[in-house]
Amino acid sequence: MAHILTNSPIGLIGRWLSGGRLFQPTEKRQGFELPPPYKDAAGGRNTPLDYSDSPETKKEIRAQGDSISADSSQTHSPSSQPGLEQQESQRSPWIEPTITPDGAIQVDWYSDQDPDNPHNWSFAAKLLVYIEVNLFTFIVYMSVAIFAAAEGEFMTVFGVSRSVSVLGMSTYVLGYGTGPMIWSPLSEIPSIGRNPPYVISITIFLILSIPTALVNNVPGFMVLRFLQGFFGSPGLATGGASIADVTGLVQLPYGLYVWGLCSIAGPAIAPVISGFSVPVKGWHWSMWEVLWAAAGCFVFLIFLPETSGPAILHLRAKHLRELTGNPSFQSQSEIKVKNVSPMQVVYDALIIPWKIHALDPAILFSTVYIGLVYAIFYSYFEVLPIVYIDVYKMNLGELGLIFLASVVATALVLPLLLFVHSLLPKRGLSQGCIPSARKAAHSRPFWKFDCACWAIYVCVDLASINSLDSTDYRSAHRGSRHDAGPPVHIQLYCRRLYAL
Repeated sequence: MAHILTNSPIGLIGRWLSGGRLFQPTEKRQGFELPPPYKDAAGGRNTPLDYSDSPETKKEIRAQGDSISADSSQTHSPSSQPGLEQQESQRSPWIEPTITPDGAIQVDWYSDQDPDNPHNWSFAAKLLVYIEVNLFTFIVYMSVAIFAAAEGEFMTVFGVSRSVSVLGMSTYVLGYGTGPMIWSPLSEIPSIGRNPPYVISITIFLILSIPTALVNNVPGFMVLRFLQGFFGSPGLATGGASIADVTGLVQLPYGLYVWGLCSIAGPAIAPVISGFSVPVKGWHWSMWEVLWAAAGCFVFLIFLPETSGPAILHLRAKHLRELTGNPSFQSQSEIKVKNVSPMQVVYDALIIPWKIHALDPAILFSTVYIGLVYAIFYSYFEVLPIVYIDVYKMNLGELGLIFLASVVATALVLPLLLFVHSLLPKRGLSQGCIPSARKAAHSRPFWKFDCACWAIYVCVDLASINSLDSTDYRSAHRGSRHDAGPPVHIQLYCRRLYAL
């Protein structure tokens, strides 16, 4: 497992302090030999691949594909089985590198079992990524709602209205809503990768948490809360991508479920954390709790390995050039941007996502809808105190327990997730009406969105029975209000998950 820490912050620091003796990349370890296909490519014994898209080339490729299909059908016959076994035994375990017409050797994974490929990492290595990414997501989301219990005292201390005190959460949400439009595209640039946005942002987030816990004026506090949200946003925007980097296509829905569970549990558990401490220690205490959580997250993230495949291959190409002195070894990203200016790369990474959101109706709809879901969810932190504190005379700690219904509701989604992503495709495949789970993402990628659309009819009707706008809620038992929470959260979570 130690080799995966090569490109982690702790690995980079350790290699620098040891003069390159510790945490060496694969290509610089003692005994490493260049795979035979790369030796042949460097020696000029491979034929360059023609990238032309002419009709003649496409016809030739199609003809070759037909001949291969015909040959494969023959090799599967009983009479040709010994020949097939001989071919399997003689097949090279190495992946042949692609050579471009200008002589560049495209660096790729050495084999299907390449240990540097995040999909081939051990269970312990993948578990490390899951824990660190989900912890970062949990803490950033927790930092939103942890201020909810401090709003009352904040109003009293500074003499401001409730509308002003609510800005302590609103500015934070605004910050982590705008931050992903910058941090997330940067993480897709192979020369940057996932780790720099994570490490830089959590470092600044940790530093900003100190003055946020000490500030004693309203404008300064609001500015710091916005900056906290902005620099904490990579955990929200890029966390799903990091999960996908180490998870196969079939298991990815379950990985995103765990990530989504942490994003729901963060703001749900936060009022419990601050609800019992703020009345005793004061409103500053909620911000100190954010600082302590961020410090622990920072320690974990320095062990986070680089999970982006293109970023790992980008570094591999660099190491091969240093090892062999051959400048022909280049990653796919380097080949693509060879004749592209740096400004064009930045434009494609930062501006194109904005254009896609503005011009693609489907993406624009999902973006607006998820924004609506967040607005509804965070409105609970302002509405529920009116009911449970003013009417039912609960204290802040007891009120925080009400939000745990979100965690319960999200846990109840798991059986539905298993049905939709596992049982339903298998049954539909046997009947010939639904593609298999492995093929669904390619043949019909939007079929799961149907489940999201049906979720609203199942849950909203149940929640409306015990909704908070009942005419005589003072005479109703508070337990009836609790029953309205989980159905609403199930509906919101299902539609958010399947929309993503």
